[in-house]
Amino acid sequence: MKNILLLTDFSKNAKAAAATALTLSQKLHTDLLLLNTYVFYPTPENYVGGLWPIELFKEIEEDSQERLFELKRQLEELSPKTLEPGDRLPVIGTEVESTALTFGIGDVMEKNKIELIVMGAHDEEALGKNHVNDLIGYTKCPVLVVPPAADLKKAKEIVYATDYSFQDIGAIGYLAKIARAFALEMKVVHVAEPGEKAAEERDKMIFENHLKKIHNGPISYHVIRGEEVVKRLLRMITSEHAGLLAMLHRHQSLFGKLFMHSDTKELLKSKKIPVLVFPTKE
Repeated sequence: MKNILLLTDFSKNAKAAAATALTLSQKLHTDLLLLNTYVFYPTPENYVGGLWPIELFKEIEEDSQERLFELKRQLEELSPKTLEPGDRLPVIGTEVESTALTFGIGDVMEKNKIELIVMGAHDEEALGKNHVNDLIGYTKCPVLVVPPAADLKKAKEIVYATDYSFQDIGAIGYLAKIARAFALEMKVVHVAEPGEKAAEERDKMIFENHLKKIHNGPISYHVIRGEEVVKRLLRMITSEHAGLLAMLHRHQSLFGKLFMHSDTKELLKSKKIPVLVFPTKE
């Protein structure tokens, strides 16, 4: 059985991520694993007049376990109440890792057959200049970043931003599974740099032919070209009530431009749009 991995730090922003991970597990028929990681740094106070490192380490680990068990209890109580026709009740597990997230994530994923990682968006960083970028570098599966109060059940469509890369086909194949589970329309948006349109039309035709083989649900195609493509993409998402934005992660690409953009922080914080990021092998 495949698993969805929920990364939680027990903050208020992690609550929306937990609810979203539960919903995805129900509709994609996976189980759900809750993970909290921490790094233990002994200080001089631990040696003089305070807890010894081994005692403090044990205290931190027990606190993390207790909070994970409480979150598990809450989700197990919520799950039967939110099931819809065709959904499956997921088995929920917990795991604590006393290591930096990027060092421990590989072992956790391999051991538990993780197909998707879900995490909350931090207010200060939106998609954090470090958190998601670092995580994507250490994982081979997609990462969903969920802002506060997001609700996929209210979504109407999924927007996938592409440059007609062949790697997009695999990503959209997984995205199509989510679209079918939630009965959502897919909107494929080509973000185009100024250039030769003839090559673009050829790539578009090849791309659409591949998509028809993996997704037979509602799908539409759009192009954003010219200056300020990031602003125009975000404007499209907010004006047309998209429930999810997805794209490949590439260095020095739309991904980098998008998540350095101040409008993206506002989008995640106030417009409630989750962002699904697919890693590449670049």
